[in-house]
Amino acid sequence: MTKRADLKTKFLDSAGWSKSDRKPLAGDASGRSYERIFRNANDTAVLLDAGPSGLENLQSFIHVADHLSKIGLSAPQILYRDQKNGYLLLEDFGDGVFARLIQRELTLELSLCEAAVDTLTHIHCSSLPTKVQEFQPEKLADFAAVVYE
Repeated sequence: MTKRADLKTKFLDSAGWSKSDRKPLAGDASGRSYERIFRNANDTAVLLDAGPSGLENLQSFIHVADHLSKIGLSAPQILYRDQKNGYLLLEDFGDGVFARLIQRELTLELSLCEAAVDTLTHIHCSSLPTKVQEFQPEKLADFAAVVYE
């Protein structure tokens, strides 16, 4: 086992999730990786691994999650953390992405889109969190390109 794998196992042991099944989840536009952790069918969480070089990135994630909660939006609750090694155990919001929900029930499309617009409007009208860098389109395109390389 690699040192990183050992750290992950120790983190899950400390968090009380040592005897859990794990399933990789799709990543985001960062160097973080995610796994869904299953204690049983009704008890799941998400393991965020920022990697050894992603500690600053992890702090940004926590900062934005706190900000979203402060302005009245949902962000995953942090159930357990090891910031030194770059791990968070997060509340699992499930797999209810819009495309799947709409595919199952077409009548949800309008209400989901309206909720998305309302959420984006709320974020836009709220103050920016401190210490968050505003990115210009060129920088955002660079981030997106890294994901698809």
